[in-house]
Formats: sequence, C-alpha cells, structure tokens
Amino acid sequence: MSKLITFERLEDMSPDGALRIHVAEDGDIIIAVAREHSHASVEFCGRISGGQSPRTHKALTDLAQAMKADNEDRVYNSRKGLRGEGVDSA
Repeated sequence: MSKLITFERLEDMSPDGALRIHVAEDGDIIIAVAREHSHASVEFCGRISGGQSPRTHKALTDLAQAMKADNEDRVYNSRKGLRGEGVDSA
C-alpha cells in the first residue's frame, strides 16, 4: 500500500464529524466522511492510475490544499488520535 498524506477538517455542526482527504503517492485521492462510529469513503484515481475524472480529481486536490490552508490559518480543534498533513502534525 502506498503512503497516504491526510488532510482533515472537523465539521462545523457536530462534535464528531470530519471530512478527510487522503492523497496517495500515486495521486489517487480517497474522500472519507467520518463520525465517531461510522464512515463512508470514495476513491478517485489520478491519471497514471487510469482515472476517469480529471476535473473532479483536480478539484479534490484543490480542496485538500484549501483544507491545509484553513488549518494553518485557524486554530485547529484536534481530537485525540487524529493526525495528518495540514491538520495538527508537523
């Protein structure tokens, strides 16, 4: 399995919801919507992996960078055990 870089934002309306974007070394992007006891995810492949949605992939890449910037601009209310690029780790 390739290394993943994780970008995360806690949601505004509940104490346990989060949006996570995992970017793999090969460019694949996994979107996960998580709550304390459940989650759902979808994956979009990059061009080198045969991705069929180049504009969607680009938008998700931009979203990951926006999440990173939001985390850098605002104090991030992290929860124990959650770490990732642009979240609350170095």
